Amino acid sequence: MRKNLTDVERNAVLQRLLIRMQPGGKLPRGAMVDVALEFDVVRSTVRRIWKRACVNVHGDVRPCADAVALPLFPARIPNGNKVANVGALGHINPAGGGPLNPFGMAFEDAEMMWTLQLCQADSDTDGATNGEELGDPCCTWTVGATLTTTTATHPGKADPFTPDQLRSLKCVVGGSGNATSATTTFSPSGTATNAATTSSPSGTRATPSATTNTPTASSAAALSGAMLTGAAVAMAMVTQQ
Repeated sequence: MRKNLTDVERNAVLQRLLIRMQPGGKLPRGAMVDVALEFDVVRSTVRRIWKRACVNVHGDVRPCADAVALPLFPARIPNGNKVANVGALGHINPAGGGPLNPFGMAFEDAEMMWTLQLCQADSDTDGATNGEELGDPCCTWTVGATLTTTTATHPGKADPFTPDQLRSLKCVVGGSGNATSATTTFSPSGTATNAATTSSPSGTRATPSATTNTPTASSAAALSGAMLTGAAVAMAMVTQQ
């Protein structure tokens, strides 16, 4: 039996426990034993990791009441807590716990991380990628970054998108090379509206005019007359001398 686990392994233990949570926030009987065997540690080590994680969230010693008490997963997914009436995107039960839905299984395969492959996949096979449904159509989001939209649809439950709605969800690249994305609102009736798009600064720069002023015919004539008058005056002065 191992005595010490790395931070990465402790996080993995916690993730295994969260995945096994049942509706109501309870761990099934034997869950801690199974995880302990998986990581070759004693059960008390697993229980200590579980309780310590709860202390970090609540500030006191008590078991976690439910999966929401440890907001690890939603923070790792773009708009992970923005799908209406869904507290756990990865579970068939929207409240969390129990079997995983297709997106939950894909998220588990990705080691609970938002990867390019997970973003580009269409877990629920409704025609929209996971990234498009969660407001990251260009798959550029990183943990902690701000998205251009806070509206999302469920990546683990097929939605009845129309062709126009699917087109509105696609990644758009602006002329400056900066990725832009549409803000799409999806309603249960199946209507989606394109609310806003981001824009990039224009690359056009005003340049000064290269045109030079050229003398007109009238100005040339006036100049010529002035020159002749000046010459006549000069000749008169010479004659007088």
